[in-house]
Amino acid sequence: MEKNGFVIEKYREKYFNSEEIDALMESSYDGLYITDGNANTIKVNRAYERITGLNRNNLLGRNMRDLVNDGVFDKSVSLEVLKKQKPVTIMQDVMGNKKVMVTGNPIFDRSGKIVLVVTNVRDVTELVELKAKLEESKKLSSLYYQALLQREQYDRILEDIVAKSKLMNHVVQQAIKVSNVNTSILLVGESGVGKTMLARVIHNLSPRKACPFVKINCGAIPENLIESELFGYEKGAFTGALDSGKAGMIDMANTGTLFLDEIGELKLDLQVKLLNFIDERTFKPVGGTRQKDADVRIIAATNVDLKKLVDEGKFREDLYYRLNVVPIYIPPLRERKEDIPILLFRFLNEMNEKLGYRKRFSQEVMDCLTNYFYPGNVREMINIVERLVVMSDGEEVVLSDLPSEITRNNPLNYEYLKKLDLKNAVRMFESEFIKKALENYNSISSAAHSLRVHPSTLLRKMRRYHIV
Repeated sequence: MEKNGFVIEKYREKYFNSEEIDALMESSYDGLYITDGNANTIKVNRAYERITGLNRNNLLGRNMRDLVNDGVFDKSVSLEVLKKQKPVTIMQDVMGNKKVMVTGNPIFDRSGKIVLVVTNVRDVTELVELKAKLEESKKLSSLYYQALLQREQYDRILEDIVAKSKLMNHVVQQAIKVSNVNTSILLVGESGVGKTMLARVIHNLSPRKACPFVKINCGAIPENLIESELFGYEKGAFTGALDSGKAGMIDMANTGTLFLDEIGELKLDLQVKLLNFIDERTFKPVGGTRQKDADVRIIAATNVDLKKLVDEGKFREDLYYRLNVVPIYIPPLRERKEDIPILLFRFLNEMNEKLGYRKRFSQEVMDCLTNYFYPGNVREMINIVERLVVMSDGEEVVLSDLPSEITRNNPLNYEYLKKLDLKNAVRMFESEFIKKALENYNSISSAAHSLRVHPSTLLRKMRRYHIV
């Protein structure tokens, strides 16, 4: 300590013998920490004590290396200045969980040797806390913005899709989540449930909304043409080919979305080529020799059990998993009864507006249509509404205007109900409901699942109503 004391007094006499300079240092709001050219502490002001919580008496005369080794500081700016021979600014952790920003400035003598390092110290603990709070605020703002954006997207979807039921609400939420990512989507559902409409909605919510949406029905194009329709062909690729060649659906969908409807109908050899395109994002037109690039988002749809086709060897397992990254099941109308009245009114209004009519449904018709099974789902409903609007005579559509497949043995045929007591009406309703379930499912277990009863219960009721 005597040596350190001598060093301190030496530099006090040489550099700090002026009371004005001492007063100036003590008046500074920022902390000041001064070391000599060997990193020995020779001056600390009161502001430094206030900012760091350290006592100057425990610092004066001590070398910065020792202070770092003892854990008083995590690192020393004075040592950095002596090493680099220039001003240095660092963030420094001080014993007691204080974080400060320190800037060390070298003082050179005439020979160019550093004789002092004057360090300016500022407390950034509050600044760091404020920054953390700001980041948290930004995060909350971002979450709030995302919630508002999802609400806006939800409202936009409802312009096209009715989702009063919990099942369809879930579908809408899934569509919103996947719309902003480039993941492959597999839409699963019976024929007529609205898979094409949902695919368009997802595309219109996505960053690709200004780019093409191209649909190809894999089951509607002859097997010998599907490859050229999908991948295109070069000049002279086959007999009857256009001299100019032809761009395929993938080419036309570049930067946009390609919707592959009825993907289960695609033959195995084409499944291989589609898988290669999904993996590599390149393809070769029929008759071509060079690979072409395409940036396409794939949405596929099916009304069959693809996993069953995989098990039967009719669909490639690797392609199935590449398409089935995000599966979205669209329930049939019979599983979302709450949506049926809203859809009926929507289609009725659209048809009235289209044809310039003012047709309306009687309550009996609404009840009957609401409880109809709709094996063709939304597509069938649209056809039924159009037929009723066009073929009915008066402004009010009545029970007699309904087609026979809807009124025949329908439990809500009021004319028929008048002939029954309550017990027989319930028996008839249950019997017809079971028949409809069996018509639309391939097995008793599936039909029982749709009716939310145990298969043994369903079998017992089938025997009671003599249903084969």
